[in-house]
Amino acid sequence: MSAVPPGSRPGAWPVAGWFALLLVVMFAWVGSYPLMQPDEGRNAEVAREMVASGNYVVPHLNGLPYVDKPALHYAVAAASFNLFGVNEFAARLPSILFTLVTAAMIAWFGRRVWSRRVGLTAAAILLISPLTLGMSRVVILDAVLATLVVGSLLALHVATEARAAGSRWRRWAFASWACIGLGILTKGPVALLIPLLVGIPYAVRRRALLAVLYPPAIVLAVLIVAPWVAQMSKELPGYVHYVVFTETVARITSDKLHRTQPFWYFVPVLFAGAFPWICIAIAGLWKNWRNRPPAKMDSRILFLVLWVGLPFLFFSLSRSKLPHYMLPLIPAVALLAAVFLAEARDADPPGRTVASVLLCLLGTAAFVGVLFVHKGARIDPATLVALRPFAWAFGATALVAGGLGLFAKPRGDALVAILSLPMIVAGLASGPLLKAAGADRSAAGLASAIAASVPGSPRVIGVGAFPTSLPFYLGRPIDVSSRAGNELTSNYVRAEYATLVSAPGTTLHPADWWQSALARCDEPTVFVVEVRDVGEIRRLTEAGLPRLAADRKFEVYGPCSPSGAKGG
Repeated sequence: MSAVPPGSRPGAWPVAGWFALLLVVMFAWVGSYPLMQPDEGRNAEVAREMVASGNYVVPHLNGLPYVDKPALHYAVAAASFNLFGVNEFAARLPSILFTLVTAAMIAWFGRRVWSRRVGLTAAAILLISPLTLGMSRVVILDAVLATLVVGSLLALHVATEARAAGSRWRRWAFASWACIGLGILTKGPVALLIPLLVGIPYAVRRRALLAVLYPPAIVLAVLIVAPWVAQMSKELPGYVHYVVFTETVARITSDKLHRTQPFWYFVPVLFAGAFPWICIAIAGLWKNWRNRPPAKMDSRILFLVLWVGLPFLFFSLSRSKLPHYMLPLIPAVALLAAVFLAEARDADPPGRTVASVLLCLLGTAAFVGVLFVHKGARIDPATLVALRPFAWAFGATALVAGGLGLFAKPRGDALVAILSLPMIVAGLASGPLLKAAGADRSAAGLASAIAASVPGSPRVIGVGAFPTSLPFYLGRPIDVSSRAGNELTSNYVRAEYATLVSAPGTTLHPADWWQSALARCDEPTVFVVEVRDVGEIRRLTEAGLPRLAADRKFEVYGPCSPSGAKGG
């Protein structure tokens, strides 16, 4: 494969304008809709409790230790709360900022290894890829993790190439392992696994394995992680055993975490998450392999193929599967697409026709398919009302973009701009849909109803129920009466239920505890229950408690009064 020629340098103003538009898309509506359950509500509440308690070492959810994931992301979100207040915008801001850092690193790497045009194109493709754009506006750990994994991989590549060329490489090895250490503090051993899965075989191929497994750099990562692990083990004996065997081994080898999916699960996830750019990447690879055997593949392209292929295979073999596991792979797809677009120069870009046809089909499906989504579907009416204009706007734009891609046969920057149009429109037009979905999947409305109906700060008891965003919007933990702790969506709480339920001052109580709390009612109290729990609802209504609020999943009853009068 020949080196990609620099070509004409993109003008500064068009590039700045394009990235400014992408920034507008990323920030559009980001603080205007409630935190969605379970992930956003849970992650934001952990960060809020960090701010409230001042404890930045041991994360807590609803006053209970939440050690399912390490503390770094929550500490970053807590810092955002300290700067911008405890609100939805501040909760989502870290994901956006770290996504932008990832794009900046990809731009730097593309320019260093190929050309300035490749770097800028790859960064633009990354930011407008569906999975990247979607996860950049969610309160989730994976945006931070992806930044650190990508940083580690890029530094490993530079270190490996520098060692193979006999130039200075150690500082890059240190940078890579520093990212690994910080990644472990964000989401655990996966931050070590992905870089080594890619870096070791690549370094073996380049005969520079020491650049990856450089002992002093490994020591640096250990020094980053060890103090936090030591403090956690001191405050929570058995923490290391839990992380190794429940959060790592069980996640990979068993169905214990209830996230089992078929082997092929990530095929559509990766394709959709990187669409339409993955069409260009696959077509470019196919064209490249037809022209020369894989054994003689350009080492730069080989690195990107390993970056996508080996983690993809590992996660496919793992028993635990979630869509955002693919997020660290999207930058490699973006780089591949940018390289093949630049290499095509004045020729027809690979994958243009396939991407355009699929866009037309997608647009047709969105435009027509939403007509068949009726009120009996598992979508609340307000979300359905907002879904239709969104789907029509996206579908029409996808049809236009696909048609232009097919018949105008654009190349280079023009093709990137045209293929980006559907996601740009989706981001800008998503506000009403996100607000409706957020209202349906958030406890913000329940919290508002409680505050409006009951003066002061009443006690709130979840009767086998825990809306994860309710403590966030109330500004305080609630009591949860639970049979096994499953409602708190924490593997650690489930594993340590017997210990936590009997701890002094706990917010977790036995399943029948709420009934005694209702009987004595020593302070104004409201009760939250799932709509499917008809037995508990009957007991609350028989006790004379009125229904204060309800959504599709939860109902709120109360208050009971200290005097013993119900509904007072």
